Amino acid sequence: MKDLNTTVTKSENDRESNSHPLISVAICTYNRANRLVLALDALCQQSLPIEYFEILVIDNASTDNTQQACTPYQEKLPNLRYIYEPVQGLSKARNTAIEQARGEFISFLDDDAIPCDIWIEELLQTFQTLKPIPVGVGGPIYPLWESGKPEWMQEEMSFLFSILDCGNEAHWLKFPKFPFGANMSYRRDALCQVGGFNENLGRKGGSLLSCEEYL
Repeated sequence: MKDLNTTVTKSENDRESNSHPLISVAICTYNRANRLVLALDALCQQSLPIEYFEILVIDNASTDNTQQACTPYQEKLPNLRYIYEPVQGLSKARNTAIEQARGEFISFLDDDAIPCDIWIEELLQTFQTLKPIPVGVGGPIYPLWESGKPEWMQEEMSFLFSILDCGNEAHWLKFPKFPFGANMSYRRDALCQVGGFNENLGRKGGSLLSCEEYL
């Protein structure tokens, strides 16, 4: 990793107020408060100083205790904003995140995903150092089997569970390959230029319709 002093370009005043963070982390969630807190715990441990990023929790009309679960984290993470989106749909929630984000980059993290402690720092470094400047950046997604890997689980089924191993070196993806939604980041201006995500695609409530990552 490079010294942050050489890679971060926002002014000191902006960083102190956190009104203009470099990167916005968006978690779109629906009735998964018990999983969401694990993701927030991991975001409390990030190596990147807190003034460089913000966290958006987009509550997509949950009926559980999602809002209450976020409350104690707003003390630990003063850069956390809870936003209620009454219209159900993962793509709708992600578009709300794009509208509300203050960062130059926006990273989407699933509500049941647990990022490693250098996750945000590595994403930011990739955006700031890779040439040509990428529109989007993805990363590996590894499963945490609660009861061990099922015997019937085959390698070719990995994509059905959003399992992705990209290797340790940065490389370019060519269509039809694209990052999975559990760990994908984009330049916010690029998302705005294409009108965000197609709200006819993606999960809505208990529906498991996917492929909303396809812009």
